[in-house]
Amino acid sequence: MASVAPAPTPAVAANRTPSPLEHHQSHPPPDSFDDEACGIKPDHFYLDDPDGVPVYKPSWDQFQDFHKFLKAIDKRGRATGIVKVVPPKEWKRHLPDIRPKLGALKIRKAIIQDIQRGGLPAGAYRQMNVECRRSFTVQSWINMAMEPDRSTPSTAPSPKRKRRTAKDDSMSEPGDSRESSAIPLDQSEGTSSTNIDSATKAPASLFHGETSSTPLPTPTTNDTSSASAPNPDPVNNNNDDDFHSFDPDLLPTDFYVFEAEGLKIHLCRVGAQVYFRLPIGLTQHNLTQSQRNMLITQVKSMQQRYKEHKAKMKERAEREKRKRKRATPDLHPENNITINPFDLNTDPSPETIQELERHYWRNLTYGSPLYGADMLGTLLDEKDGGTWNMNRLENLLSGIHAKLPGVNMPYLYFGMWKATFAWHLEDMDLYSINYIHFGAPKQWYVIPPRERQRFEGVSKQIFYEDRRICPEFLRHKTCILSPKLLASHNITVHRMVQKAGEFIITFPYGYHSGYNIGINCAESVNFALESWIENGKAANHCECVTDSVKLDVAGLFETASVLDVEEAEEESEAGTPAPIVNRVDHIMHVVRKQTEKALKAARPSNPDLPCELCADTHTTDLLRIDGRDGLLAHWKCAEYVPETNVVSLNPNDPSMAYVVGFENIPQDRFKLVCDYCKKAGVKTKHGAPIQCAKGRCVRAFHVGCAEQAGLMMIDRKGDEKAHTYCRAHDPRLVKQPKQKYWEEPKFENIQVGATVYFKWNGLIHTGVVKRLLPMKQYEVQCSIGNVPTQSVPFYSLSLTPPVNGPPFASERPTSAVA
Repeated sequence: MASVAPAPTPAVAANRTPSPLEHHQSHPPPDSFDDEACGIKPDHFYLDDPDGVPVYKPSWDQFQDFHKFLKAIDKRGRATGIVKVVPPKEWKRHLPDIRPKLGALKIRKAIIQDIQRGGLPAGAYRQMNVECRRSFTVQSWINMAMEPDRSTPSTAPSPKRKRRTAKDDSMSEPGDSRESSAIPLDQSEGTSSTNIDSATKAPASLFHGETSSTPLPTPTTNDTSSASAPNPDPVNNNNDDDFHSFDPDLLPTDFYVFEAEGLKIHLCRVGAQVYFRLPIGLTQHNLTQSQRNMLITQVKSMQQRYKEHKAKMKERAEREKRKRKRATPDLHPENNITINPFDLNTDPSPETIQELERHYWRNLTYGSPLYGADMLGTLLDEKDGGTWNMNRLENLLSGIHAKLPGVNMPYLYFGMWKATFAWHLEDMDLYSINYIHFGAPKQWYVIPPRERQRFEGVSKQIFYEDRRICPEFLRHKTCILSPKLLASHNITVHRMVQKAGEFIITFPYGYHSGYNIGINCAESVNFALESWIENGKAANHCECVTDSVKLDVAGLFETASVLDVEEAEEESEAGTPAPIVNRVDHIMHVVRKQTEKALKAARPSNPDLPCELCADTHTTDLLRIDGRDGLLAHWKCAEYVPETNVVSLNPNDPSMAYVVGFENIPQDRFKLVCDYCKKAGVKTKHGAPIQCAKGRCVRAFHVGCAEQAGLMMIDRKGDEKAHTYCRAHDPRLVKQPKQKYWEEPKFENIQVGATVYFKWNGLIHTGVVKRLLPMKQYEVQCSIGNVPTQSVPFYSLSLTPPVNGPPFASERPTSAVA
């Protein structure tokens, strides 16, 4: 399990030695940033690191204009990749009560996050998102997130950490003595210790191994039990601790001393592990058979007491869970919230943040948190929030006529402890703004844009298979890399903690990731400034996901000089001065006019469309409709609309053909909206659109629009009706499944000691299964000496050599694999 080093203290951050690459890639000098020229300076830097994330606390006057404020901090933000903005108290006081909206809100299609490491190096993980079929009210979401296995863990130090601290203190203070131990030891009696396996192993196997060098843990209680018989009530030094704060496998700790035929033996149990200590000079092989039997009996007795204690703690947890459920009844789950969401706001100390961060990376693969992400909606009305209302931010994207969810329409995010967002950039490398309405903070990580290419290079090396399938695999938001792993590759990772009522703004090329520290609700949306246009033209997008965002930046946002010329020409023709734009930049005003002009040109000039089945204006191949005097339809439209057909009295004379079945078209078909007409800005519904022939796909389009768009259209053949596929389900574009070069074995067929084959670093390796790991993974020892032991999931192993697959590692030099 990967662990992360604690965040540097202010003193460490201030004295941090920059890496060699930072000498020529450092930030510009402070006086070169535009924010200071405008009188807007950072209040401080997170962790007091001058190269870290700036935190702005603008005044009420500086906060009034969102667009002006962002232009002032744009240069510094592009250098760090992320900034935090703490809004003034005056702005927060004008916010409305969001509880009525929360009561009517439904959290649908939350994702269950399964994070695994399988086959990746330490500190690298792959996140799998599975859609949850259950929908939640906000109250039921809060109740679920407060369950013991989903709530934020306690930051109290574990018993192991307490013992380590006590040991360090005793070594540093000469007055301390180990004579105060819970187990009285004779100073003249040396000791040796041996680890006894848990009761799951046969008793006969307890003494066949060599003596372990594991020391007896330092006791943490002053109580002891010394008798010739087992103590029925062993000492438990954690009776007053909160059971939910720790892993039950670590509690409690018991100590016991007994005599076996005159030989004093000390026992200690920590979790499920039992340790014993013998006088110096004796090992387990010196014990008589009766002494061994007594020792086995005492060990099994201690383990039985542990099981009873664990069952008691489990029953206690269930009882507390039922008590909490009775204390917060949800009488009206559809429209009632029984808890004040603002009571969930927390302000943890930096030490607590560090402890939670350490706990997060050590337990990342355990449990599957839920994340209510990418929910279209907002908690603010149009009049609320001023220019910082995410539903109407003043930026370039507000001039686009099309509504793009998440891009110019805000998303809501409901999080809980450990709900994670993996490393990614925004779609089309846009800016983004995130605001926490209530709840626990978010922990953010960010890569400075100057190190973007090195970060991408490391990611491509680690996630080799993902890069081979999709060059933009980081936009899938499935790749997790710990700060410790990135630091080992000399990549700087900045941290930031966002609390309730604060904004986080990300900038182009600033890779970011993070997780939620507890229950919270956030709102986010993308936006763009004028400086983004060149970034947008060079941006790539993922082509393996059908709903990925792609903007024609060159067509939508032309250079300001070209737009000014066109606007001046329009003004000279109209003879009227241009309207004065007070709050929006000149380029944004011109972009809106260009968009409206393009949409007007796309609409048909003749409102009386000749065909009753489509919105095409061409008059060729028009046929009369039977029983409808004066109405016409295109021949191809009549062939592809399911309810209509073409009948010809004389096959050799096209003029004798006519359309039948028009009266059979249901009204619901006339209500369908053509996707292509909608994108072109045609608001009037006309014709009878058809739908994609793939399963339950609901995409609709006119026959003429489908033909112009180049969709796959299959003509009528015999009894088979004519049908059309949308672009997402076009059989010509569907990727063929990747050819398998071995059959995946069943999990139960792979045994310890078996010879297996697996793929690593593009080569086929041979190894031997050493042991079974959690999550149905195996520890495999490779046959090549310089390749480390790998943790491989069972479905990536094969018991037979692959056929027509990648080359074997033995067929290449060893240096190529290292």
